[in-house]
Amino acid sequence: MKCAGLSEAFLLLVLDEINSQPNLRSEFAQNEMQGVAIKLFGMGLDQAVQTLEKQCTGLPVSVLRMTNTKVSDVIIPRPKKLTRDVAEVLSMVMGSNYDALCRSAILHIYWNELTDAERKINMAKNNDDSKAFAHHVYGLLRGVQGNRDGARFELGIALERESFEGARHRIKRAITVCDSPFQNK
Repeated sequence: MKCAGLSEAFLLLVLDEINSQPNLRSEFAQNEMQGVAIKLFGMGLDQAVQTLEKQCTGLPVSVLRMTNTKVSDVIIPRPKKLTRDVAEVLSMVMGSNYDALCRSAILHIYWNELTDAERKINMAKNNDDSKAFAHHVYGLLRGVQGNRDGARFELGIALERESFEGARHRIKRAITVCDSPFQNK
């Protein structure tokens, strides 16, 4: 097993974000998200997130470890759903559904379609740059890319603008990961 690096830690945060969003959770059965976490980290999603949080405190705990499974072998292919395809086309044409664009960007990060994720985030920010969600997702994207400073910057903006406590907790956790000793790989 190899220790998780910054990108893998942020991938875990992306899995947790999908799990925390009801509209995204319906894209994947709960056991699929749990299965991805087990295959990647050797433990369920909640346990992996708790381990990540403990590791970031500097307390002497077992480090979050990747299994020998490659991330690309675990991430399921993008499901072909007509309704999502239609919704994405409408959101691109209309350019007004901020939350749908942000959720779509999270899914693109999950599928390692990082260019598409960035495009969706930018569309959301162009529609309304005063909200937190796009900056939160952009911070997750930058973290998955191994860009600690970019992630910290975007997450800082998101934290300033976010009023929902659950999202604030997830943003703070991501900022803590930015400040932790995870290595870029």
